[in-house]
Amino acid sequence: GGAAAVAAAAAADGSGAAQGAAGAGSAAALADEEIDSMMVTDARGRLVYMNSDLRAFLGYSPKEVARMDLSKLMNAPYSVLHAKWMKDPSPRVPQQSCRCGATVVMVDARGQARPVKPRIQTREVGDSVLHVVRVEPSCWERGLDERRLALTLDGEGRIVEA
Repeated sequence: GGAAAVAAAAAADGSGAAQGAAGAGSAAALADEEIDSMMVTDARGRLVYMNSDLRAFLGYSPKEVARMDLSKLMNAPYSVLHAKWMKDPSPRVPQQSCRCGATVVMVDARGQARPVKPRIQTREVGDSVLHVVRVEPSCWERGLDERRLALTLDGEGRIVEA
């Protein structure tokens, strides 16, 4: 079933969040380990799981994310284009994309942009493809630093590396 596939994908990810997805494990055991904010999407970009940490960070209720599409968590134009990218991802990963782990923007329940660093792993569970996305809060400065051109100069001011 769906919950078992999500639990298997999260367990394969090693995040510890599978316990929440499968309903196994004690609250004390979960309290002793750091739980990453994470979500799992299917190949079409529909959310099949979002843990409570990420829901709290973004301000969504469990009911709101139950049938949510990943595009709702993005600003335009990414919200419109992302489904195509998920179906047919380029073998070349753009440096400033979510697949590269760059700081990107997620939209919270109030419509506010929240900078985050996603770590995406794709899992095949049976005949389904699931994307396990661990989300780390970021900041605007970090996102800008990732996009700045860095130059290395020699003693005479010549560029030796870009």
